[in-house]
Formats: sequence, structure tokens, C-alpha cells
Amino acid sequence: NPGLWSPEVLALIAKRSAPGARLATFTVAGAVRRGLAEQGFVVEKRPGHGRKRERLEAHLPSAFEPSPPPRVAVIGAGSWGTTFGKVLADGGAHVVMWARRAELAQEIQEGHRNSEYLPGINLPRSMSATHHLSEALEGASQVYLAISSQALRQNLKAVRPLVSATDAPVVSLMKGVEKRTGLRMSQVIEQELHCDPARIAVAGAGGGLPILRLPLAGGWTAHRDLPSPAGRTFMEQYRAQQAHKGSRP
Repeated sequence: NPGLWSPEVLALIAKRSAPGARLATFTVAGAVRRGLAEQGFVVEKRPGHGRKRERLEAHLPSAFEPSPPPRVAVIGAGSWGTTFGKVLADGGAHVVMWARRAELAQEIQEGHRNSEYLPGINLPRSMSATHHLSEALEGASQVYLAISSQALRQNLKAVRPLVSATDAPVVSLMKGVEKRTGLRMSQVIEQELHCDPARIAVAGAGGGLPILRLPLAGGWTAHRDLPSPAGRTFMEQYRAQQAHKGSRP
């Protein structure tokens, strides 16, 4: 019962927990996750047992524990979105995929596979999936968009209220232009999210490179702008490039 997890109870748990303490519960309600995070716990959803599809695990970091991996949202679980999500996860990020169809999200979440769009590839355990946008975007420090270019504008209407209060970078993994307006994807993102253009970045490839997707998913890093297995994300490269440009006379 999520109602049992009042702010007072969570504060008491944190007060009585030593650094490194761990907890687990079958309650995965957003209010509980946020409440634990506010008390300093690192919170993750994990596959459940029996009739409980999911459970919550959390731990209180110790003073010597490295920072938790960044939480990254990938909106779109097609072949390119899943491939890019796998590369990010292999690089050390905790990746949450958003899939339009519940059954696809369930396969990624529970089976760590995407047999429809990426057959024969095992996905990292640090990749999870949901068909609820709010769950995918909650706490995301980076947002990657990998949905149909012609459906982008409509999807962004639902994304906007969920990212309006954050400064998370938004990375377009899409190609092409919007047929009706002739606008590039980055321009559509700027219009619909009403965000600072400096937050928007563009990563290459996409659906036009079917040969590239499977080698990347299989563990190769075939493009210099993609995150490396050592954990350097595209956004780190992007920020470094922007800082370099800003330092030019």
C-alpha cells in the first residue's frame, strides 16, 4: 500500500539507515520512488517475482561510493532507438526505453530482448522499458528521441509537460524533415518543447542505415560520435564541442 510510505516514515527510515543500507519492496509507486530519492536513496525498479511484475530496490550510498550512473530516457523502441539505448547502457548509463506498445515494453523489461526490431540481440540488464511516458522521463538527465519524424510533433505534445521543469539535454536521433512544414527535426523539437535551442543536439544514423544498427547492437562502436564502452556519452562529447566553440576568439 503506497499510502503506508508517508514522508515521515521515509524520513525515519533514512535516519535509522547506515551508509550502504539496502531496502526492497513490491511498492513501485512514483510517490514512493520520489520520496526515497529525496531522502538520499538511490532507487531502481527491478523485475518482480510471481504475480508481482516489478519490485523496488534502493540503497543509501556510502561516502566512498561512486556517483550513480546517469538515468537516460530513450523515447522510441524501434531498431535505432533500441540500438542507441544499448550503446548508452553499455557505456554505463541506466537507460529507460519508452515503447508505444505495452507488449514491446514488457519484452524489453522482462526478457531483455526486442525480437521485432532487433532480433538475436541480448539487451543489458541496465536497460528497462515502459509504455508510460511519465515513467520513462521521470528523473532523466538526458532525453533521446527516436520516433517517426512525421509523428514527432504529436508525440512531443505529451512530452512537453514532463520535461518543462528540467534542463535535461534533448537529443534527436531522427533524420528527415516534417513534410507539412519542411522543418528539420531539431526545429520541430524547439517549437513543441518551447525550450532553449542550446538544449537540443542531433545524433546521426537512423533508419537509413540498416547495416549499422546490428553491428552497433552487437558491441561495436562504429561511429566517432557514439558513446564508447568506457562510458563517454554523446552528450559529454557534445558539451565538450560546445565549450570548445565558445572558447574560440
